[in-house]
Amino acid sequence: MKYPIPQHNSKDIQLIADLQTVSHFDSQLAICDLPPNILCEAITLATENPVYFNTLKAQNLELHPAFRLLCGWWNKLAPNYNRAAHCLVWVRAPHQRNEYLCSYTETKNLDIDFFKENRESVGSCGQDILVLFLQTRSNQPIGNPWPCSLKVDGEIFESFGCDFDNFAPANHGFRGLMEFPQLFPGVWQDLLASR
Repeated sequence: MKYPIPQHNSKDIQLIADLQTVSHFDSQLAICDLPPNILCEAITLATENPVYFNTLKAQNLELHPAFRLLCGWWNKLAPNYNRAAHCLVWVRAPHQRNEYLCSYTETKNLDIDFFKENRESVGSCGQDILVLFLQTRSNQPIGNPWPCSLKVDGEIFESFGCDFDNFAPANHGFRGLMEFPQLFPGVWQDLLASR
């Protein structure tokens, strides 16, 4: 199966897809279709190679094989200015079809409108999983008083009330990958079956 290749066209990313490619993603919510085997492998890498958050390794989680796999896939498709270093995974809420639950439970749930407005930073995996790709922690907006986590489009996703030395936003996404099978066992089984 061929996957679409983004091209930069003024402000928007346009996907040039092979007309014979069958796509299972909602193009209103995401810019591309993340293959299930890539997400499964990343989750497996996170669960089999855990990093605990009170260690120095936690500051360098962007280098973990799980993120290198997911973000490496994204970065092959994305223009140079939309590079990802880590990500967060959301699953569609079973009874609230317009709401997505983050796999890192301390991150707020998001409604469908967020993803529609930010689709340039999102990949989807099937009908119920969305992945928000984020820039490296070293990219920070000038003049912002707190460290921020930036979407790959350069917009602020969230700010953190801490000093930069204690700022490690990839911890959230990594913990979400590690805990995904326990938080969403049915979705995890479906994901494994679809790869």
